[in-house]
Amino acid sequence: MKPKNMLKLLNEGIISNLEGGDTKHTFLLRHQNNKYVLRIFKNKATASYYITICKKLLKYNFLPYIYCQHGKKVLFEYIEGRDCNKQDASSVAAQVGRICAWINKLKNTSPYDADKRFFSYITTLKIKKLVDIEKASDIKKLYLSLKKKVRPKITLDANDVYPENFRLRNGKVYLVDIEAIKPLFMGHGIAKSFIRWFKTPKQREKFKEGYRSVSSLQLTNDYLQFLYLNFFIRSIALKLRLHTPLNLPDVFRLNRLLEGTIK
Repeated sequence: MKPKNMLKLLNEGIISNLEGGDTKHTFLLRHQNNKYVLRIFKNKATASYYITICKKLLKYNFLPYIYCQHGKKVLFEYIEGRDCNKQDASSVAAQVGRICAWINKLKNTSPYDADKRFFSYITTLKIKKLVDIEKASDIKKLYLSLKKKVRPKITLDANDVYPENFRLRNGKVYLVDIEAIKPLFMGHGIAKSFIRWFKTPKQREKFKEGYRSVSSLQLTNDYLQFLYLNFFIRSIALKLRLHTPLNLPDVFRLNRLLEGTIK
């Protein structure tokens, strides 16, 4: 499809909210008997960046097809079927594991200062009085200690491994939240998936089997603790910054992580 056809679709098509999608940036576009997903990125550069990433991953057939771009607007294939849900965990874990592995194989080309971001999250927790100076110091010590042990890499990662970001069509899983692919410590998405979705040992083992069918996975206890620490601190800090209700189990698990590791 050529850009001029996209302009025609934008002018003639009926645009509505996409069920389950980001209502500010993702829409359903209907034209005649066809459906498309219209995604509006922050700017043209961001749209081009994600198109480049998608093109590198399209050969694995887990992303919607990209039709064309017009500035910051990109038209994607509409994946028929339904969003995944938490009850799908056992049946989709291996496929999601493979998707995470394929994404992790991509090298990150964008600047990303992980330490600076993590320490800024700790500052947010202090400002909001969720932690005191002593506890903030303990968190920083744990982060640096675990980081030295596991030597994590920064890669592109499936940041938001959660059911609503995946579609299920005829038994096949697709990642539909393109912007969930971000530069992070390798495995950040694995940590979220284990906390939010794949909660049983059997489900996690299926996930790891899927991942290892694509790439090696050294998921030691220290590495998991490092990923969990990053996830909890980031999740709590972002909610504080956005003035949204905290996920109290995250706060509880963070405290338990600190109590069980810092001597």
